Formats: sequence, C-alpha cells, structure tokens
Amino acid sequence: MILKKVTTFGIFFAFVGAFPATSGAEEMLPALSEKVLIQFPKADRNGDGKITGPEWTVVQRGLLRRHSDADADGNGTLSKAEQTKLLKKLGNNGPPKNPPPISTPEQLAKFLKQFPESDADGDGKLTKEEAAAYQKALKNSQGKIAGKARGTFVPDPGWQEEKFPEHAICYLTPEQLKDQYGSSFPDLPKSDDGVLRVVGTGHSFMKPGYLTLPLICEAAGFSQPLHTHTGGGMTGSTRYKWEEENGIFGFDKKPKPKLLPAIANAGWDAMMWGPYSEDRPEYYTCWIDYCLKYNPEMKFYLSDAWIRLWDFNGGRPPKDESQYTPEFLTNLEAEKHELFEAFITAMQEKYPDKVYILPTSLAITKAAVLQVKGELPGVESLHKLVSGKERSVWRDHRGHLGPGFDRLEGYVFYATLYKKSPELIENPIKFSGQRQEFPSAELDTLFRKIAWQAVTENPLSGVLDANGDGIGD
Repeated sequence: MILKKVTTFGIFFAFVGAFPATSGAEEMLPALSEKVLIQFPKADRNGDGKITGPEWTVVQRGLLRRHSDADADGNGTLSKAEQTKLLKKLGNNGPPKNPPPISTPEQLAKFLKQFPESDADGDGKLTKEEAAAYQKALKNSQGKIAGKARGTFVPDPGWQEEKFPEHAICYLTPEQLKDQYGSSFPDLPKSDDGVLRVVGTGHSFMKPGYLTLPLICEAAGFSQPLHTHTGGGMTGSTRYKWEEENGIFGFDKKPKPKLLPAIANAGWDAMMWGPYSEDRPEYYTCWIDYCLKYNPEMKFYLSDAWIRLWDFNGGRPPKDESQYTPEFLTNLEAEKHELFEAFITAMQEKYPDKVYILPTSLAITKAAVLQVKGELPGVESLHKLVSGKERSVWRDHRGHLGPGFDRLEGYVFYATLYKKSPELIENPIKFSGQRQEFPSAELDTLFRKIAWQAVTENPLSGVLDANGDGIGD
C-alpha cells in the first residue's frame, strides 16, 4: 500500500548505534511522568495523560541515554528509587518553551558544543542563523527526550498510523501541487541520453558529494540534473524533510514542499539520501512509494557515510594515531557494512532491484588505510584533531572530511549512479577551492581508483565489473 508508514519488515535500527532494549516492568513515577509530559506531550501516544507500557519503554531509553548515571545498578531500567533520585536531579524547572535567541559568541560556542550538528554547513563555526534553525528543528522534532550532543528523538506517534494526516501535501494531485506551489523545479521530460535526473535529501555529510558530482559529470560530457532539499544534521534527514515538505506533525499545516511537486510533475530517474541516527525504514519507504507512483522506473541510493574514529558524543582524541592501524580501520568498516547491510537488505527485499548503497564509507576507509601506510600523497594524517595537520582525512570530532575528500565522495556518487569508473574521464575537472596544488594530480588519480574499487567491491552498490574495463556489467 502506497504511503503506509509501518512497513511489514518494521525494523528499528539506529545508524550510529542500537540502544539496548529496556524492560517495561517498572512504572514511571507520576511526578516524573508529569515533568516529561510538560516538555514532550506527544510522548503520551494514547492520550491518557500518563506514560505507561510502550510509552515508558521509549521514554526510559531516552532518559538512560541522557542520564546514564541514573541507572545505579546498571540493569538497563530505572527503578522507582532511581527515578526519585533522577527527579531530584532534574529539579522543577524545564527549559523554556520559547528559548531566547542565541547571539553572543559565548552562547554560540556553548550551543555548538552541546549540539554539534547545529553547524549546518560543517565549517566548524556556528552562526546565529544556524543556531536559530536548529532550535526550531528541536522544537519541531516532536519530543526530544535526550542526547548530550546529538539528541535522541521520539518520533511523532503519527508515524505509527496507517495513513498520514489528510492535509499532507503528498495527497495532492500533480496539478494541485503545480498550482499551489509554483513550478520552480526543473522541467525534465523523459530522455534516452543516459543522463540521470536526480532528486535528493541530505545533511553536511552529503554536501561534498552534491557539490562535486555536477562538476565531475560536466567533465564527463554532460550536465547533471540535480534537485535537492538539504539541511544540517537532523534537518537534512529523510524523516525531517518528509514532515517539513508535507506540513505534518511538527510542521502541521505549514508545508515547505520542494521535492514533492517536482517528483509529481517532472521526470526523475533516481533519489539519493544521507543516513541519520535512529533512522527507520518507513522514513525511506514513504519517499520510495511516492516516487514510484509518478516515476515507476526510479531507483534509490542511500549513502553509508563513513566510519568515525571515536564516538560522536564526545571523548578526547588520543595523543597520537598509533592505534589506528589498517586492521583497526578495516574492522571498523566491517562493522559499518554489517550495520547498513541489516538495514538496506529489508528494503531491497520489499523493492527488488530498486534500492542501493552509495559506498562512501568503504572509499574513505580505503583512503585512510593508504594514509596509514604512507601511500596517500599529500595527506599528512588521519585526523586533524589528533595531529593538528590541516591535510587530514577527517577534520573535526563530528567526522567531517578534510580538504580534497569532497572529490572522493563525488567520485563514489558518479561511479554508483552511472556504473562507470571516474578513471575513464579524460577531460579536466574544474573543482573549486583548490589551493597550493592540493590535491595533486597524483592524489586525484588515486581517489578515482579508490572510488571505483569501493563501488565494485561493495555488493550493496549494485555495480559489478567482472572484466575490469571500468564499466559496470
């Protein structure tokens, strides 16, 4: 059924790490329940004014993640005594419903430290506009339970219903969409020239590839149609963009459609996404069902982002990079692949020959292994926060890539979408922002090779090159 939100394979799997299941044996203290409901009323899914049963299970997970020390006996649940102690710790005053704007350098620095993903463009600096946008995102998330740095969000209970609210934009006809929301999207009739028309969502981890893909395609001899709706951190997630575009849940009757009118009124071949913590398959299948309704031949590509050397939520970097051996990096990549395989396989079964992975993670891991071996020309270290060196694979604790690696991500996107090795592109690529001849031609050539290796070696990409000619079989 199109737009059914709870899928038959109903997996709940977090990309950054699954949270252990908690027992519903203990009930939530009324005082603690009241405190949570004041801030997060939609945690009460059945509307009985209390948090019980499955509601408590979800809320308890969030509380434990935010206040791990509250679980004194370490059994994964909060007893009444532990809840009482936590209630005293929390006090009586919650955060203001309408927090004051964050404007001073000190406030911005503090907010960035608490919510690193508020830095929408990933440049390591937080602007007033980025802070305001992320504050709004938290408010619209419908139930921020916890999270020291990133946040764990309770999805709106509407995701559990059979249908989205009747006023959701996705129920309008193409004509209604065009009349009500204009035609500022590309007019792309079907064509037979092999150029893929692509729509996409994503956050700052997708931005490097979205910027370099059109430049790579231009050098390959064509202009890449690319229509995206992106944001920083959570605001670029598939869930957030679906709610925002449809004007539902946190955006109730305040839609901001950008991709939906385009998908319904123009011809498209592919959709791309970036992953986000606490993702669920239904956040993707709603997009898939909508796309296939108007473009039955479309295919879908989920980036697997890349490994990170230590937990996003904090922790000091090591004194040196000696622990980051090829074996260490390879093991991290194997764990990452297993995680994404579990998530994507279910969707591949539901939509045969439709859903694939953009294996950026394997490409970055391959590059990192070469750096450790001293075989990545011009790249001085793995991580800037460890070595202090600008030319590193990673540049900040959030895991954003260092200079030049935007090319590698773009090459992975190109190779996966077009099933061709970027090594075959003969014309020079007009990348912007090149400084002091870095990346060098030698490194650029290596990036192209790594990208094709990653794409053809990852079975989830759908690309094979058995005869080694650089063109997918």
